[in-house]
Amino acid sequence: MNQNISNRANFKYMTLITTVVVTLYIVTAIVQNRLVSLHGFDVCAAIFIYPFSYLFCDINTEVYGYNITRQLLWCGLLSWVISGLLITMVIGMPTPGYWSTYSQQWDVVMNPYLRTVSSGIVAVIAGQFINIYMISKFKILTRGRYFWVRSVSSCFMGDLITTILSLSFIFAGRMSFDKIGHLIAYELFLSIAIQAIFAVPAIFVVRFLKKSENIDAFDYNVNFNPFKFGITEDISTSKV
Repeated sequence: MNQNISNRANFKYMTLITTVVVTLYIVTAIVQNRLVSLHGFDVCAAIFIYPFSYLFCDINTEVYGYNITRQLLWCGLLSWVISGLLITMVIGMPTPGYWSTYSQQWDVVMNPYLRTVSSGIVAVIAGQFINIYMISKFKILTRGRYFWVRSVSSCFMGDLITTILSLSFIFAGRMSFDKIGHLIAYELFLSIAIQAIFAVPAIFVVRFLKKSENIDAFDYNVNFNPFKFGITEDISTSKV
C-alpha cells in the first residue's frame, strides 16, 4: 500500500527516538575530548555513547524510512551548531573575579567544543548518511530480512568514515599522527563491537515499533539526496 510518511501525527515513538538521538549527539560532543585509558589502550569517552546514535538511526530507518531519518540527522546536526555557537558565546563573556578559577577550568573543558562540533558535522554528513542509505537499500534487496547483518555492515562503513574524519580533525595538532592512528583503530574496533552486540536487542525494538506503529517502510521512491530537508514523498509500506 502507499502511505504518506509526512503525516506523522499518529506515530507514537518518533519524537522519543529523535530526542534520544539528539541527546546522544550533544553528549558525544561534550565528552569527545575526554580520553579514557583501557589497559593501555587510549580512546575517547564518546566511543561509549556515539555508536548508539548509529543504532537508533538504523532502527528509525528500518521502521519509518530514509526520509524521516535524514531529517532526524539534520536535527542532531542543528543541535550541534546551536549548542556550539552558544557555548562559544558564553566562553567569551566576562566572569566575576571571585569565580575566575572555576570559569577558567570550565573554559578549558568547553573551549574545544566548537572545533569538535565542526569536525563532527563533516564526519556525520559523510558517514551517517552512508549508513542510513546502505541499510535502506539493503532492506529492499533482502526484502526486509537480516536486520542484524544489514545494521552491522552499514554501521561499519559509516563508522570507518566518521571515525577517521572526526578524530583526524579534532586531534590534529594536539597529538602525534601515530597516536591519532592508534586512537582511530581502537575506536573503530570498539564501535563495531558495541554495535554488533546491541544490534541484537535492536532487532526486538524494531519488531516492537513496526507492530506498535503499524508501519514497515520500504524506500522505493525516495530521493536519497542528503541535503533535501523536507519529507514529501510517499513510501511503500507493508502492514505489520
